[in-house]
Amino acid sequence: MTIFAPPPMREILQAPICSRSDFTLALVQLCIDTGADHYMILDIPNTASGGSARVLASNWVYDTIEIIGLDLIARLFGTSLVTFAGQTPKPVMPRAGGQLSEALSDEQGLRLVQLGHGELYCLRLNAGRQRYFALLSAKVAGRMQADAVMAAQLNCCYLLSEVAAQPATSEAPNPLSERERECLFWAAEGKTAEETALILDVSISTVNGYMQQAIRKLAAPNRAKAIAIAVRSGLV
Repeated sequence: MTIFAPPPMREILQAPICSRSDFTLALVQLCIDTGADHYMILDIPNTASGGSARVLASNWVYDTIEIIGLDLIARLFGTSLVTFAGQTPKPVMPRAGGQLSEALSDEQGLRLVQLGHGELYCLRLNAGRQRYFALLSAKVAGRMQADAVMAAQLNCCYLLSEVAAQPATSEAPNPLSERERECLFWAAEGKTAEETALILDVSISTVNGYMQQAIRKLAAPNRAKAIAIAVRSGLV
């Protein structure tokens, strides 16, 4: 079995970000470089403009986002716990102590740890006139290094600038073929490969082949992650 390995970040940064899969691939590599297990990129409007937090990219388990809540995550970025670009990043968890109460209760902080976010950094990202935020977290506290997180923050600003520089009228192309999207869609609906093959009137091996191609294009480690990425990114 061939295991997909993302190219080094220096190679990713040299190539244009032309699709969602390019952006996802870069974020996966950022996690590898920092020792993080999870990433989330958010667009959080200021109070005057109204609106709610919007997840642009994430590999958080959906249940975690639902339990913690986007409003609570947005409040976290209104505290002094956020690291601005150029600052030495300090983790919100586990070493922020009582400061965490600015946004999260002790119970909510404990819940985050239980859900696999033992170490958490909150980073502000500047991309032209736009302001975004990132959450990078690791299951085990102490795994992430501050200098690697600082480099990842700057790289993420660059990636978002690349995305923002694309013409507003041209949407990034969907990296998946029609059949790959259909297979992911029915898998997200809970259908097995056999059921999907019956629906699409193709063989089971053909369905599995489309799924493997989709997993590779989305830089996902497995089928479940590919489905989650596709659903969150609006690809299916």
